[in-house]
Amino acid sequence: MLEKELSVPYDLNMKLDVIGAFSMEAGHFSGKVKIQCGEKEANAKSVLGIINLEIAANKPFRLSVEGDDEESVFAKLEKILNSACEKSKR
Repeated sequence: MLEKELSVPYDLNMKLDVIGAFSMEAGHFSGKVKIQCGEKEANAKSVLGIINLEIAANKPFRLSVEGDDEESVFAKLEKILNSACEKSKR
């Protein structure tokens, strides 16, 4: 299992395109993908689950990926979050 604490410089709920792309990518993975923010935890394959976490700008959250090819999946999910960071700087 891979697990890492992350944060993003934007309110994730304001980036529904990012949430959609993130959950779609997670959905292609046969293993488990979870996000924990504070006391709340969600299946990262669920758009509504991610929205319910209410991840605010610079608020830390934990991403965990478990299963075959977890390194590749983790990298793809992190890339989706980082690409939104680049777009928000423009």
